Amino acid sequence: MTTIPMDIEWRRTSRNTEIAVAEIHPYGEIFLKRSFLIKSCELNEHIDSFNLLQEITRNIEGATSPAIIEPLCVGNVIALELISHKSFHELWLDENYPQEQVLLDIMCLYGWLAKFHNATVNSIDQVPLCYVDFGPKNLIPLDDDCVTFIDPPLKFTRRDVFYDFGTLVFEIERSLIQAARPCLIWKSRELARTWVVSKKIVHPYQLYKKGIQRHVFTVVARYVNFYRKPRPIIEFLRGMVIVPCLIFYHILLSVYDLILQFKVK
Repeated sequence: MTTIPMDIEWRRTSRNTEIAVAEIHPYGEIFLKRSFLIKSCELNEHIDSFNLLQEITRNIEGATSPAIIEPLCVGNVIALELISHKSFHELWLDENYPQEQVLLDIMCLYGWLAKFHNATVNSIDQVPLCYVDFGPKNLIPLDDDCVTFIDPPLKFTRRDVFYDFGTLVFEIERSLIQAARPCLIWKSRELARTWVVSKKIVHPYQLYKKGIQRHVFTVVARYVNFYRKPRPIIEFLRGMVIVPCLIFYHILLSVYDLILQFKVK
């Protein structure tokens, strides 16, 4: 039976997640992810989610997703086919990456999420599957026309598209802050509005703003539930700083959205 080597070097990417790359016979180089958020009792659901993502991306021209290596998935570890390219988020972290290209990338993210929705719409009420937590960290550009979707949610759910879009807008802006590019947040919000209007989507932009608001409150709720986390005191202290910042951020960008709305009129 093939097992994961004990001596591999793990690298922390967030407070909950670590990743590693290991050469494991007979699979070759494998990408490994372990997280406090992955429960062993839900491991089969995570595997099913990755398999479903592969089925969906087969129906999207230019899209792929990494194959999951089920025999190596154990406990809170997920094993995947290695994709050596960088995600949009990782590209933005490079200070030499042009700001003009970041803005083009943002439009690409909107477009690929729309393609994902179009590929998963059901025939009854025309409601698509939502990616739930889609953002620049979940999409890897391979070239100008091809991407790889990664890190699906535990469960895809059917919801109106503006919830997923709102999540994407928030995650784009969070990545811009983490990449030390906060000056692009205002332009990003303008692009969001422009994209919705240009597509002549049935839902007005006001509903997409509702999607942004919902995701902000979802993130706030994660910190409010600090007592459920493995390190509750640390999470509480983080929340004392981050929650007020999130509320201020939401109010500030909501005002900016209103200004954009009056400018268009």
